[in-house]
Amino acid sequence: MQAYAWEVERGEVRALTSGDAATIAAAISEDGRTIYFHVEDEPGTEIGHLHGAPFEGGESTDLTPDLPGYAIYIFSERDGFVFGLAGFGGDTKVFVIDEDSVAQHAIETFPFGVDVDRDAGIIALTESSPGRGLLTRVRAISIDTGETLATLEDSKAGPVNGMSIAVAISDGEWDRPALWTIGSDPDPIVVDAPGDVLPLDWSTDRSTILLQQIYRGTGGFFLFDIETSEVTALSGPGGGMSLAPHQQLIGNDRALSVWSDARTPWRPIISSASEWRTANIGEVSVLEGAEWEEVTFPSTDGIEIQGWLLRPPGTGPFPTILYTHGGPTDVQQPAFSTFAQAWVDNGYGLLSVNYRGSMTFGDSFREALTGSIGIPDVEDVVAAHRWLVASRVSDPQRIIKNGYSYGGYLTLQALGTHPDLWAGGVAGAPIADWTLMYDLSNDILRAYELSLFGGPPSEMPDRYRGASPLTYADDFAAPVFISQPENDTRTPLEPVQVFVDTLEAGGKDVEMHLMRAGHAGAGTDDDIEMMERWLDFADRVMKDVPPAT
Repeated sequence: MQAYAWEVERGEVRALTSGDAATIAAAISEDGRTIYFHVEDEPGTEIGHLHGAPFEGGESTDLTPDLPGYAIYIFSERDGFVFGLAGFGGDTKVFVIDEDSVAQHAIETFPFGVDVDRDAGIIALTESSPGRGLLTRVRAISIDTGETLATLEDSKAGPVNGMSIAVAISDGEWDRPALWTIGSDPDPIVVDAPGDVLPLDWSTDRSTILLQQIYRGTGGFFLFDIETSEVTALSGPGGGMSLAPHQQLIGNDRALSVWSDARTPWRPIISSASEWRTANIGEVSVLEGAEWEEVTFPSTDGIEIQGWLLRPPGTGPFPTILYTHGGPTDVQQPAFSTFAQAWVDNGYGLLSVNYRGSMTFGDSFREALTGSIGIPDVEDVVAAHRWLVASRVSDPQRIIKNGYSYGGYLTLQALGTHPDLWAGGVAGAPIADWTLMYDLSNDILRAYELSLFGGPPSEMPDRYRGASPLTYADDFAAPVFISQPENDTRTPLEPVQVFVDTLEAGGKDVEMHLMRAGHAGAGTDDDIEMMERWLDFADRVMKDVPPAT
């Protein structure tokens, strides 16, 4: 991936970075004069430095030349300075960079988001609540000292305006918007829409807040008028709407966001109360391909699980990919996916499952994973397999499990705990052993693992062991293909290598493809190569498993 400058009125797109090193993330300054981006020091490592470059072109400048290399988790720009969350080897820091200095403050909990008001000197962190699973809190801290000024439990931070923070507060099941002035109780924002409603941006005149509704993988946008408390729905096309931080207000009556559907690649759109329009980069047309179908099916205890299905031309049953997203607190939307359409273009059906742990289905649905990693999520995958067969989308013996990151973990865990269900497994950047990963993780990723399990491996070894695919190495029956980045800082190589060596020693059919990249990949060419290897493996598997008669 590389950073580009897009001159909208002229339709000009200009590369700002190039070469083998990936640009992990980029942001533009509010005045439009500077683009900030994180560039790897060495290709494929995910470790590097933030740079700034003039929008009109010119040499970039390292913003933190005196700091060791770091990974970027979140960063943005506000009022002429850069702020974010970065991993420095064994620890994680929130930092604020301006022209004269770099303020750094170490944090110990897992961060999910950050916003800043420079004039007020406040950083608003969304972080995991210690000992409370995947639940989050807002913690306001001082830019200058890192001192905690206030905390608000069961909440997420949005934009900051002086001593006021736009937040989303859990009502026990859904996140609902409110205004929280430090030292006072939150003041709810009433929105007549189901699901989670999150504050995203505050207009420069401080009169309007942009809200996003996300519910069962879809949603929309609203404007909240501070003075009148009026809420106005914005127009939109449906399909998939990108989650933060890709939205912002234009003035106080329009929103810029990023949208997609099954056959339309992600593109920016501008929405008002009366209409919406795309803001294309060059000529982007609707592509040929399958359309997403929403399906639901029961899992254990009768809980309803949502999935999104793509079918190739013709009538089933089809050889089928059962896909699981990463996270685990991510969600499959009815949006464009090059990987999903590539499977379908080559004759495979694909069902992507929003298993328990996914966002946009309520707190209890998401929290079902806490302390039970590898149990309800795998049960939902098994239920999806059952639905595919009962609906005659798939033959029972021609279903391949696939996923990347946490989805790759679920691939290995499902193959190990339910070995008779699968024709094969294709896992990208998976977790193979939770205990070994815990030992290798930096403090911030270790904090996230603690939030998932409820404690460290030393206190609950059986829970970690039961959740780890390595535990079931002797039980694997189907062939396995793994694509693993060599320099992955999130799901590191060593546990995967131990897993592969163990399977090979047991005579299992396993193959690993090492990529010179980090967790986010190394670019389009590498993604294409990975997909080609996945297709080649699946085709070879299907040749040995004829359709049912």
